[in-house]
Amino acid sequence: TPTYVWVYWDTNNWGTNKSWGNSYDFMSQPQATGSLTYQATALLPNTYYWYTYYASNLAGDAWGQPTQEMFKTFGPPEVVNDPGPTEVTYRSATLNGILVNGGSTYIFIHWWTNGSESTNVIDFGAARSEGSFATNITGLGTGGVAISHRCFASNIYGTTWADAATNFTTLLPLICYATPTGAGARDGTDWDNAFDSAVTAVTACAGRTLGTVYLKYGVYSNNAVCAIANLPQMSIRGGYLGTSGGSPGATTDIPSVVTRSIAASNRIFYCTNSTVTFDSLTISNGFVNSATNAGGGICLLGCQTTITNCTLRRNGNTAGSVRGGAIHASGSGSTLAMFGCTLENNGSAGSYGYSYGGAVFASSVTVTVDNVVFDSNRIEGYDYSQGGCLWIEYGSLQARNCQFRNNYSRGYHESGVLHLYSLGALTFSNCVFSGNNPYTWTGAGVVSLIGVGVNGMRIVDCIFTNNNNAALGNPTGLI
Repeated sequence: TPTYVWVYWDTNNWGTNKSWGNSYDFMSQPQATGSLTYQATALLPNTYYWYTYYASNLAGDAWGQPTQEMFKTFGPPEVVNDPGPTEVTYRSATLNGILVNGGSTYIFIHWWTNGSESTNVIDFGAARSEGSFATNITGLGTGGVAISHRCFASNIYGTTWADAATNFTTLLPLICYATPTGAGARDGTDWDNAFDSAVTAVTACAGRTLGTVYLKYGVYSNNAVCAIANLPQMSIRGGYLGTSGGSPGATTDIPSVVTRSIAASNRIFYCTNSTVTFDSLTISNGFVNSATNAGGGICLLGCQTTITNCTLRRNGNTAGSVRGGAIHASGSGSTLAMFGCTLENNGSAGSYGYSYGGAVFASSVTVTVDNVVFDSNRIEGYDYSQGGCLWIEYGSLQARNCQFRNNYSRGYHESGVLHLYSLGALTFSNCVFSGNNPYTWTGAGVVSLIGVGVNGMRIVDCIFTNNNNAALGNPTGLI
């Protein structure tokens, strides 16, 4: 039986009716069984088309099975940077793109570090079909690096760029490692690639919500302050052996000493509005001048701070005013807790101004010290120089199992080696006060209390021995 065949195509799928926008009648001649092909022309580029065949003879009509097929024409390429960078770490990222139109097309990704004049080009090689593509880039520095990328596509119909570059910033690391001399790539990823300075490690970690810096034993000479700001958690821990294969591995009795470079004149740590932990560090030779006279070792503004197993030594100002030679802490609601620490030889000498707290100055802070030694801290001046060891106002102080020895205050007005003013609560428990010397013109005690009510004060199981409360004008007792 003679059979007649038509092919239908359109940008819409008209199913099994004859409303298709285009058709071809195979010469109105009856067809034998076998294959049929037709080359449609004048098609729109980058456009989806549906097509189907229809046959008719005396026995009946039939549509092609399945009822219709679909194809997409080629055309000039279209490419986007979607969905943007993924798997971003502090030194790597995955760059993504989508070839939206174009069919068989060559793909490239251009990427660069913002501010750099050089551009990196990734060539994906053989022509690709439409769809997603991605590549991983590494070696992006030590974190916090601003990078841009833009996709490019080319085929026989033309070339095109993604509409605009996509920008992103690599993450700052959660954990950083540092040794006094550095190692490997010096990117802080592990002991084998450790940073070579405490400042670099703290800076790299300080942009993250949570961060920890591990320091190998040895001496770190800072040319600048280690700054920490607005972090819910930051830890700096020292005394590690720093051997490969450990994360962070074993510790040693040899300290990690964070100190000031001979050529510099800066404090060691400056922390604001953060929760900070310092562990197993020696913090020494931090310097404050008349303009920045708060906290030569550690300055804490609005912080929740824990200091464990640390030594703070020779911090302050050699010839000027100071408010906390080793530690300055202030800010309503702040806390300062020290456990198993030693603060020695901190303070100031020769000041004509106002100096408070050779070792620690705290204002509106809840202070807790347990098993802490305060030794040979001093304030020496000619005016209001008070609290050769501690100067604490408002807030509270709880001291347990501590030793206060050989601390010194010298000034015109009344001053104790521990000068405590308007505290909400005060407790000394199992503490020893020995060899302290408050020396003033108008009255002194080893512990000077002003505005601390009896109900808010407890001194339990403490020893006062060999203290010298030498006041030239009006000597007072130990307290």
